[in-house]
Amino acid sequence: MPNFYVGKWNFTDELSGKVHLLEVNATLKILIDGRKLPGKITKLDDKELIFIDKYGYQLRLDATEKHPVSLFDEADNRVYPIVKIDN
Repeated sequence: MPNFYVGKWNFTDELSGKVHLLEVNATLKILIDGRKLPGKITKLDDKELIFIDKYGYQLRLDATEKHPVSLFDEADNRVYPIVKIDN
């Protein structure tokens, strides 16, 4: 399992200007702004983590050289650059 997806990142919604917190915990649960998203991971490799939410929309974390770099939200059809937060 690629454990480099585990961690916390900030991303900014450019429409509202709001900064959000994305967290992938050690059991690969996905949280946004501290709220766990219902759904499941359908793909996990060195390039991407794909999560399908309860509505069938895809959240995709894209990685380059084992570093997550962006979040794609199918519900919004938007890609958000993500910035790692050091713990």
